[in-house]
Amino acid sequence: RKVECLFRAQGEKLNIRIMEIEGVGFDPEIAAEKGNGVYNIKTRMKKIGGEVYFEKRPAGMLTDLIIPLNPS
Repeated sequence: RKVECLFRAQGEKLNIRIMEIEGVGFDPEIAAEKGNGVYNIKTRMKKIGGEVYFEKRPAGMLTDLIIPLNPS
């Protein structure tokens, strides 16, 4: 029904948090095995030295992206 996005710079990193509100989310382990979405996000974040975390919550999905501001 609703998505909230928070952006926060922390030193040399940018944290983007995406929160699904009143949603159903998805199982990130199953999603990584089917299709390209989760797999591609993980691969691209690793390539730039970033990190991605997925957490399914009762109220919906939580996704954290941690992106280096000066990738090497």
